[in-house]
Amino acid sequence: MAHAAPENLFIWSGEYLDKKQGAIYFSLDFSKFSAADDLGSQFELRLFNVLKKKLYRIKDDPGDYEPGEAPVIWKIPAGKYLVASLKIRLRNGKTLVWKAGKDKKRLLLVKKISITNAGKWSVSYNKNSGLGIKFSMIPNRYKHNGRKEDATVAAVFNGFNGRVQQVVGGKALVDKAKKNYERAGELSVRTRAVRNISMRWTIDLLRDRGLVGKINDVILAQDPYLRKCYTDRLEESSGLRGKIVYGFVLNKASGTFKKVRNIGGTINDHQLVNCVQDVLLQMQFAVPKTLLGKLIFEFAAFY
Repeated sequence: MAHAAPENLFIWSGEYLDKKQGAIYFSLDFSKFSAADDLGSQFELRLFNVLKKKLYRIKDDPGDYEPGEAPVIWKIPAGKYLVASLKIRLRNGKTLVWKAGKDKKRLLLVKKISITNAGKWSVSYNKNSGLGIKFSMIPNRYKHNGRKEDATVAAVFNGFNGRVQQVVGGKALVDKAKKNYERAGELSVRTRAVRNISMRWTIDLLRDRGLVGKINDVILAQDPYLRKCYTDRLEESSGLRGKIVYGFVLNKASGTFKKVRNIGGTINDHQLVNCVQDVLLQMQFAVPKTLLGKLIFEFAAFY
């Protein structure tokens, strides 16, 4: 399949989803993977939206997706998806690739404001047949801790057939989400013009401080999008202010952040933290080496 470059997906951390957005998780079982001892620290999954004809990409460490681990949940637009390909990198640098075909196809359903359980993917490999995947459904592994009325997703669905595995917030949450989005839009128009927004950031590249300028110039170009993350959250929390600290790995080969993690600060608003993270993960840099560092954002509003 020849399509435009895939769009990166981002991790869901419990925040409210957009009204046309869902989330998805899966397990990777390597118990029958003959090259398991040589398994590297990166895989790339591509999911193809069959109605919108659009590719989405997940890149992460396969060790975080074993069946015994807590599920890593990714935000994704609602729709029907084909598991298009899976690439696994070995420690020796070799990349193994599985691609969907007529005899090896798996479709997944993602419903709005809900989580899709995409099951367990048993990965196998041998020199003759190459990389293989066997898909099987398993019980829901997402657990909502707290009251039903505080839930941020409606339900967990079986991604193979669309059946409900667990009701979380239910239909009431879907209706509530629609009203929240309408109200936030109205408030945005009325109040944004009378606020002065302060947003500052500090970049710490540890032993590579000489490269700070390259990073700063790219972030500066994305200032409106980062600032919007904050102004949008002020509609729900007018007193929101403080710092967010992110740790990151900036990959030389791709020119993008391999990982961005919230590691501290005084702001605990998950939607703001995740929105800024999403903007950062879409940035493109030209750097001479892989970099480790910290980004500190400080937000304040004056009326």
